[in-house]
Order: sequence, then structure tokens, then C-alpha cells
Amino acid sequence: MHAAHLFGYPGIGSQDSSAFIDALRDWVDSSGVDRPQGTGAIGVTVTDDGFRVDTEAAPVVGLSRVTTGANGGLAKTLGCEFDSDAVDIGLSKGTSVESAYATGAMTGARSGRP
Repeated sequence: MHAAHLFGYPGIGSQDSSAFIDALRDWVDSSGVDRPQGTGAIGVTVTDDGFRVDTEAAPVVGLSRVTTGANGGLAKTLGCEFDSDAVDIGLSKGTSVESAYATGAMTGARSGRP
């Protein structure tokens, strides 16, 4: 995405995609979301309190939702259902694990499938 250029999107005009991603990060941060940028997730499990995400820095517990991306490794660890080599998702990007969502290439051509 960082090599793309957004042009003609409503409310955006013309913008470099890296600047757009930075604006989204600022918006998310201002919403009070704990978004540890630059800390890789190395594991995720379902707990009685929601989710536990193990990161390179320290575990994060009590999360109500998680989003997986990249190569699907965390989705496999979490127990999400796969269809061939892609995570099986619905329109909301929800997986077979409640409150777990998948994005990016790991969802294959089925992104947006009901």
C-alpha cells in the first residue's frame, strides 16, 4: 500500500498512501485505542477475558477484538477456519473465531464474500 497513491476518493482528494496511513494511525490513536506500533505479535489465544496477544515486548491481555494480517500464522494459531490457503471470512471480515477479524492478502479473493 505504501507505493500507492490515492486519487479521487471522497474527502481525500489526492494523497500519498503513506500519508493516508499516518492519518489513519493518528485517528485511531485519538480514539483511545492501544496500538503498539512496531511491536510484532508472536502469539494469540482466546481467554476468559477475551484475547491474549503475546508480543515481542510483553503480553497484552483482556482484548475484546483482534485483527490478524500478513501470512495467516496467527489466524492458524487462533483456530480460524481456512478455505484452501486463505482465512475464511464474511462481509465484516469476521473469522470463525468470535471477535477475531482478518485483513489483507491472507483473506484471498474472498474479501467481501457473504
